[in-house]
Amino acid sequence: MKKLSKQFFRGTRAPFFIIIGMSFFVSCESGHFDDILIAADKIGELRTIPYEEYWRERIAADQEDARNGYPSKLSYPGHRKSGLISIMGRKRRIDISKLGPSSRACIERWRSELDRNWDIGERRVKAISNLHEVLLERKSELTDEKFDNLCSNVVRRARLSPREVELLLRGK
Repeated sequence: MKKLSKQFFRGTRAPFFIIIGMSFFVSCESGHFDDILIAADKIGELRTIPYEEYWRERIAADQEDARNGYPSKLSYPGHRKSGLISIMGRKRRIDISKLGPSSRACIERWRSELDRNWDIGERRVKAISNLHEVLLERKSELTDEKFDNLCSNVVRRARLSPREVELLLRGK
């Protein structure tokens, strides 16, 4: 019985080490870019609050102000004004001094969410720019096909918008 068990272990030792070695090699190969995918997951966790409800309230407030004689400062579907800039994505606080009372009240009610979304947007842009630099450094280590697969995984895991994809891939 002892002789049979020794033969069994001797017979299974080599395949066992081959399997362990192969799994280690595969894990090292796939783990080589885990830092990039972890960074993409972190970017994907930075999500903004949707603006749909804000815009409904803001448009209604703007229309009420327009009925009360205050000039409209918005550009929205069905109410386009040339030369106006959307209030989203500006680097400074919204100037509410020239708005009507309803629009001012609406913006003040949504101020914390707007500021939070701006901060999250800024952090996403910085993180995507950093990830762009890392991808450029690591591009030489991969074939074009593997690099494209890595980039598509990053885009999917980070939940990037089309503008953010441009920033990631082109740095613009």
